Parts: sequence; C-alpha cells; structure tokens
Amino acid sequence: MINDYYAPPENFKNPPAIYVRVEEVQKPMDIKPLPIEKPNKPSAEDLKKAAISIKDIFEDGFQWDDIASLMKFSLKYVENFFSLDGSEKKEAVLAIIDYIIDETDTPYLPDFITDPIFKALANSFVNIIMPDSIDKIAPNKKIEGEITLGDIEEFVNDIKEGFKDGFQVHDIANITIETIKFTSEFIDTTVDEKKQIAKDIVNELIESIEIPFIPENFSDSILKALADGFIDVSVDSLEEIL
Repeated sequence: MINDYYAPPENFKNPPAIYVRVEEVQKPMDIKPLPIEKPNKPSAEDLKKAAISIKDIFEDGFQWDDIASLMKFSLKYVENFFSLDGSEKKEAVLAIIDYIIDETDTPYLPDFITDPIFKALANSFVNIIMPDSIDKIAPNKKIEGEITLGDIEEFVNDIKEGFKDGFQVHDIANITIETIKFTSEFIDTTVDEKKQIAKDIVNELIESIEIPFIPENFSDSILKALADGFIDVSVDSLEEIL
C-alpha cells in the first residue's frame, strides 16, 4: 500500500516542501496461543483440598440443605481444573461430598451409622444436579394456568400408587425429581410458588419414610432439609434453561 505524507517546511527560508512517498509493508501476524492442558484426573489430595475450600465458603457452618450448593461448587471446580467426562465428573463430585460428610459430625448419633446413609443419599441426589440429560429433570409438558389443589392431590396419589410397598430412603431423590418436574409444568405459577409446593409435597412424603437406627423426628428434619436444598437449586436452574 502506498501512502503520501506531506512534509511542511520549518520556515520560508528553507527549501520548498516536498512530498515523500513511503511504501508501507505489513507482515501478517502469526501468533498462536500456547495450549494449556488440564490434568486428566484429580488426585485424592486434590479432591480433599477442594472439599476443605468449598466447605469453608459456608462461614456460618455447613447445613444439610447446603448439599445441593456444595455439589454445584464441586462441579464447577472439577470442570475448571480437570478434563473429565460426565461419569468422571460425577465421581469426583461425590468424592468431594463424601469427604465433607466424613468431616461433618452429626449431633447425638455416631458417624458410622449416619455417614453411609448420607453418602447413599448424596449418590442419589447428584443426578438432580448432574442429570445424564436435561430430560431427566425437565417437565414432560407445559400447562397454562396455576397449580390447583386438585392437581396436587392427583399427583400425590400417582406417586403413592407407584410406591405401593412404601417409600425407602433411596426413593427420596426420585420423588424429588418427579415433584420438581410436576411443578415446573405450570407456566403461570411463580418460581417461589413452585418451590414451596414441591417442598410441601416431598416433605409430606418424607414423613412416611423410616430410617433404621435414627429417630424419626431427627431423620425427617435432615431429609427435608436435604430435599429442600435440591428443590431450590433445581427449580432455579430449570427456569434459566427452559
């Protein structure tokens, strides 16, 4: 490319101004970013450090309704620092949660009784935060209008019909998922209403579940808090996606 630049005289005594023709040469920039490879798999020490850091986020202490948020933080950690497939991410998240459960004392009850139960619950509930596909938690249909008492009664009856032999601890996650899907069907119901209705339904069903060796009033409060946390997180996530 040829550009003309005008060079004026400094004063009238100097030679007259001249035009200087300058040839401008541009070379193509060939700059390639340096590849930064993520480690393929976190070590046990990596996951332990992550668990400590994530738990410290909750300055007021870790509560059972925080499990869902802890899982989301754990997922973000493994996605940011490691190159893992879906099942490996889930395994890493559960390893972090297991460590947090190990380090959390349950009042009045020995850890050798409660820890396996809570780890089993985490293993079930992780599918809400990390479903194999969005269809697992997305509503089956969209319904205009708000949820009515009749809608709720019909849904609860259908759930109970599917569990004629009674509810077990490992059923809580599936019940929670189905309830979230149900409340999300009603497009004219507010987010807060969806959350509260889902919590009321799941909490009512939890009251019919017994956990061996754990007092009912104690287990109910923990299970309800656990389910409530996942309902809050999941309903918010669905509202962003759908």
